[in-house]
Amino acid sequence: MQTIANVDFEVEVKFDSTVAAAYQMQGILAEQDSDKYVRFEVHHSGYTTRLFSAAFSNDVPTVQVNTPISVGGTPLWLRLKRSANLWFGAWSTDGITFTPGVTFNWALTVTKIGPFAGNQANYGFSPPPFTAAIDYFFNTASRLSP
Repeated sequence: MQTIANVDFEVEVKFDSTVAAAYQMQGILAEQDSDKYVRFEVHHSGYTTRLFSAAFSNDVPTVQVNTPISVGGTPLWLRLKRSANLWFGAWSTDGITFTPGVTFNWALTVTKIGPFAGNQANYGFSPPPFTAAIDYFFNTASRLSP
């Protein structure tokens, strides 16, 4: 996680890994603290890849989106934008054309942000190990030149 000022921002991450088995996930985490945060991710449900976003308070999620998407493999880009209390999440398979995925209102005093990856035991099922490959993560206002 990287320290960030509590300002408007747009971040982008490029994943060179695929969530291909049940309960594997990779995405972006923006947090106020360990009890209040926003997750924007793709994960595998065991049947399909899903776009998911939730705002958490005291580890209780308010789900904003949980819908199947067709990503067709790797790479995968995710963008998360914050404007005051409005959040916008989008995804792309080419890094140029982004598909809007979610828009929601959530008050958060952001202190840290970064990419995340993991797997989650669910209903007694132990998922296989998952290692994410991240090409880059940055603020789009400070895009690197080729």
